[in-house]
Amino acid sequence: MEVLKTFTNTDSEDFEGMFHGEPYTLKAGESKVFTEKLARHLANQLAYKVRVRIGVDKVTEDKEKEMAESYVGKVDIPEPVIETPKESVKVEKKEEEFEEIKPKKSRKRK
Repeated sequence: MEVLKTFTNTDSEDFEGMFHGEPYTLKAGESKVFTEKLARHLANQLAYKVRVRIGVDKVTEDKEKEMAESYVGKVDIPEPVIETPKESVKVEKKEEEFEEIKPKKSRKRK
């Protein structure tokens, strides 16, 4: 089972990232749950976008990585409640409990 992570667009602008040719859009401040691989990929793209906007010379690569890490969080998923099937009860009726089925008499048409 894949690990799930939240990805949060903490930027003040909407964000559109790409993964395997598919676009993923998050509004400013929006969080969504993705697989860890996808969440980290999008986080790296968002961090790069922010770094370019601020100025590449003002933000170090280490700071960019730190920003990307801050966009990814854990997902608290409660343990699923698994209901056990109720014991099936087999109902048996004795033949004598059924009414005898008699064929209806047919009327002859004239």
